[in-house]
Amino acid sequence: MSWGKGIAVFIVFFCFVVIAMVYVAMQQTNEMQDKNYYAKELLYQNVIDGKNNLAASPNQLVFRENADSFIVQFPSTLVTDISENSIYLLCPSDESKDYVAAFQLNDKQEHVILKKQLAKVYYTIKISWKNAGKPYYFERSQFIN
Repeated sequence: MSWGKGIAVFIVFFCFVVIAMVYVAMQQTNEMQDKNYYAKELLYQNVIDGKNNLAASPNQLVFRENADSFIVQFPSTLVTDISENSIYLLCPSDESKDYVAAFQLNDKQEHVILKKQLAKVYYTIKISWKNAGKPYYFERSQFIN
């Protein structure tokens, strides 16, 4: 094979690889995890205060799973006078699998999420609430199956 043919084969192969990479890149979704990212960044001091308040508490949240539900149990001392609350299960790979709700506690101070509402994926769990005007915030990542 001559130099000319070798260079031509290399250029054709290179073009094929570039076209394949462009195709793969176009199949990816490039969405932000949160539509209000920049506005929430300005309010991040509230998250810091909430994390500090929760860390100062002797009681922490407890997470349990059973066959049909995912349960978040709150310490009774931190939910005596709730004014604002939210629980957000963020699926980093697919926004359609997110779970967002204001939590409703039962008599055991538990919020129960039925697993049929969730996908079997890795979630970032974000929980925020105010108890007697004092903010609390919890965040962790967990696989829910």
